[in-house]
Amino acid sequence: MVSISVEVRGGEDAMMALVRAASINRAEGLARSRFPGSAVRVVFPIDGDSFFAGDGAAEGIEHNLPETLAG
Repeated sequence: MVSISVEVRGGEDAMMALVRAASINRAEGLARSRFPGSAVRVVFPIDGDSFFAGDGAAEGIEHNLPETLAG
C-alpha cells in the first residue's frame, strides 16, 4: 500500500488530496473516479517518509473539497 499526494483541478479551483492505494497508478485512478471531469495529477517529488502506507491501511482519499469541485 502506498500513500501519495495528488492535485485535483476543476476550472480555476484546485485542491490537494492524499490517496492510499495498492499502487501509484491505482491511486491516480481512484482520484479520477472520485472527481470525474477534473484534472488529476500526481504531485512530485513523492515524500519518501510517508510513501509506504503499510499493509493494514485501507484504500481511500483524504481531502478538503472546495464547493465548486463537489459537483
